[in-house]
Amino acid sequence: LTAAQVEAIHRIATDPGRLTESWLQGLFSEGLEEGPYVEIAGICAMVEMVDAFARALGVPEFTLPVPQDGAPTPYRPPNAKKDVAWVALVDPADVVESDGALYPSPRRSYVQMALSSVPDSKHAYWNLAENHYLPGHQMGEWASDFRAISRPQIEILAARVSSLHGCFY
Repeated sequence: LTAAQVEAIHRIATDPGRLTESWLQGLFSEGLEEGPYVEIAGICAMVEMVDAFARALGVPEFTLPVPQDGAPTPYRPPNAKKDVAWVALVDPADVVESDGALYPSPRRSYVQMALSSVPDSKHAYWNLAENHYLPGHQMGEWASDFRAISRPQIEILAARVSSLHGCFY
């Protein structure tokens, strides 16, 4: 890994409260490209999700797989645009057929749009997240008989946990 890749992994994994756009631009000036950065961010988020799950169950964290040769996916959606985030995103209205099914619905959510400039990373993250949290099609339901707490209660808990973890989305 390059020094910029190692810095991205280290900062995302251990000190996300200090992520800034200027820090990211510095990594880009060191040669880290946006696509690989998005892929790194997705991998870090997935590893943290699995590790938090193991800690919650009181079992040892899973061993990381042996690295394999390969390159980040080269596909970049043609309509990815840098607008409200530090990296380009694909708005649900701008998805084209070659992007695949990026969104379960046409509604616009920045959390859902994260990682969208690397569709393979977005799909991998959300496949794991929906199995650890709540399927996307159930998120819009504010009151339901299939869970013990309401959507507003879920959002309060999620906001508090995010704050405690230094995740200021």
